[in-house]
Amino acid sequence: MIMFINSLPIEGKKGLMEMIKRITDPRKPRGIRHPLPSILAMAVCAVLCGQRSYLGIAEWAEGLTSDMLK
Repeated sequence: MIMFINSLPIEGKKGLMEMIKRITDPRKPRGIRHPLPSILAMAVCAVLCGQRSYLGIAEWAEGLTSDMLK
């Protein structure tokens, strides 16, 4: 069995999504199209997949299927 010392579950108590949902959204209500937790979760996944720029993150996210976005 492989055990990762520095691991973080995606969902559940103390999981990544719970941590992300605690972040206060600094955006003004005008123009908000997507929930902040969704944007941050996609950005985290893109960085874990090797993206290192805003453009890289955006291009990575564009390649997601609708099932992946769920």
